Amino acid sequence: MKSLRNLILIGQLLPLLLVHTPSAAAEVTVPFTGAFEGSETGITEFPTRYIFGDVGGTASHLGRFTLHYEFVVDLLTISGSGTAALVAANGDRLYAEVTGQATVVEPGYLSIVEIYTLTDGDGRFTGASGGFTLTRALEQSTGITSGSFEGTLVLPKGK
Repeated sequence: MKSLRNLILIGQLLPLLLVHTPSAAAEVTVPFTGAFEGSETGITEFPTRYIFGDVGGTASHLGRFTLHYEFVVDLLTISGSGTAALVAANGDRLYAEVTGQATVVEPGYLSIVEIYTLTDGDGRFTGASGGFTLTRALEQSTGITSGSFEGTLVLPKGK
């Protein structure tokens, strides 16, 4: 009878232990900031411009990195969207979906604000998420661009 009572007690307590046990798959959120410079090119098929960019810089949790992006821009609204990959020096990657809006500062010069939503990664960034806001300047005649970003990087615990 006593062993039956112990089994019932264990059966009642086990769900509580499982609910309150920290998950091995917990996430860690860290600040994610960086600065970069580089260039972009594009093809115009009015009213659309297809943008291809490669920039380099340094960022927290990445170190030296390159950023490759491809955007489709509506020239009538100077807003766009696309995809990007941030590549660390060792080849580990973060992948993102991007939306952005440009503002004409003066003829030939744009100020651009982009929202990056991190969708995944590989290497030490497998399963990563988070996002950041990137602000940059662009000289349209040369394609030279530079700026910085700030946000958060969410990594599976242990990465």
